[in-house]
Amino acid sequence: MRVLLTGPTGTAGSATLLVLLADPGVTSVTALSRRPIDTQHEKLRVVLHDDFTDPAPLASLLAETDALLWCLGIGQNDVPEAEYIRITYDYTLAFARALLVANPKATFIFLSGQGSDPTERSRALFGRIKGRTERAVDGLGLARLHHARPGYIHPTTEKPSRKALERFSMFVEPLFRALFPRHMIDADQLGRALLAAARGATEERVLDNVALQRLAAGAP
Repeated sequence: MRVLLTGPTGTAGSATLLVLLADPGVTSVTALSRRPIDTQHEKLRVVLHDDFTDPAPLASLLAETDALLWCLGIGQNDVPEAEYIRITYDYTLAFARALLVANPKATFIFLSGQGSDPTERSRALFGRIKGRTERAVDGLGLARLHHARPGYIHPTTEKPSRKALERFSMFVEPLFRALFPRHMIDADQLGRALLAAARGATEERVLDNVALQRLAAGAP
């Protein structure tokens, strides 16, 4: 399987990258990033791409891709609203459309999130825009499509630049895990679940946190 991964420096993407590289059934991994990454591996290719609203230069790469794992994203409080919409909605739609043209049989997996609301009635910007994106991608007619909706993603790879809030969450994580096990997932678990979905382990379009936990464990 040839996998294209976006967001390889994020919490979910960096852990998913390691899962992909360790899996013998994944023959090649292309990490699409704005900046170089530290990870090196014989089957890893890093492609630097600056404008994610324009996937046209990557048409040949998309044509050779069996599965596109869209892990690119940002927190709603980290950028202005317009930029959040651009990153979450515009980037995703541009690449989903391009993949459909380049390789209609490929799988597209959108890393959405718990609380995503396709009706856009959510009070949270995150819920509305993630939901809007899911609904728009649904309308494209992709043959194989999944929306992953994890809850809290517990980091399993070290990021030296981890924000203070993320560092604080590392301390409260054991309590959260004990009280709300159905609403959190380890980042490497999420990576295994995304890979399982890409392989066709489920027909479910929307994968909530519990479904992702099951896929990571190899359960039907």
